[in-house]
Amino acid sequence: MLRIIFIAYCLLLSISINAADSAPSSLHQTVYQLNERFIYTPEAKGEDNWQVLSEDGIVHGDCEDFALTIQKQLGGSIFQTRISEMKENHAIVCLGNGWCADTLHNSPFRLVPTDYDFLIKLNPSYVRSRLQEIAEVSSYY
Repeated sequence: MLRIIFIAYCLLLSISINAADSAPSSLHQTVYQLNERFIYTPEAKGEDNWQVLSEDGIVHGDCEDFALTIQKQLGGSIFQTRISEMKENHAIVCLGNGWCADTLHNSPFRLVPTDYDFLIKLNPSYVRSRLQEIAEVSSYY
């Protein structure tokens, strides 16, 4: 029953998004440019440090870092997700027009909520607090 309610909510969410037929060129360009210099680097077990990646040079990070970097440049919302096959959480960034980006796709993709076990939009103040928390910890070293 809960899964049916969740799917109905996700469908309403996707219907309410003013979806364009193709991803904006700014999103394509930003994803392409970041992918050209991004090296996926998973964190050690038990760690979950978030960062906005440098705007130039080779950068190392995970899915949250990738999503946060796209969000900083273009706006949008960060979603925490789980894809059944992965069996672990994953982060994506979605613009208000229904187009998203993440580390699993080489180009922008349409948000299809039913592709995920869950899809949680992270509150912007929570994202800011996580980034500030990491910055404060790293400033001690």
